[in-house]
Amino acid sequence: VLILDMIVIQPAVWEALMGYSCRVVASVEEAVTELADQPDRYRLVVIDHQVQDGDWMKAIRQVRDLAPHLPVIVTSADHRIQFTAYERGASGFFAKPFDWDRFIQIAHQLILAPPKRRRELHTS
Repeated sequence: VLILDMIVIQPAVWEALMGYSCRVVASVEEAVTELADQPDRYRLVVIDHQVQDGDWMKAIRQVRDLAPHLPVIVTSADHRIQFTAYERGASGFFAKPFDWDRFIQIAHQLILAPPKRRRELHTS
């Protein structure tokens, strides 16, 4: 799981919560480099809308360009961006603070679902 978040949460916390190996990066540039170098390593991308270099929509677009098969979950304290997140290609959206159990359930479903079914899964 590739996690793009301005506040770098320790990968061990994400791994404990999700049960998957996680890599946390703080900028869109880092995420793009990581995906370009190892496109098959990841099965999910989580993007916080307040990324360090400030363009979460660019992050979604670049993930889609590099790895169109990867599901992307956007997280934000601003629930008003949910429609925009889906419009830009997000597979899921969670408004903070969110229910970790529900987040993990949807993340697992997105990771395990075939690409064509990922759009049918709803997060809210």
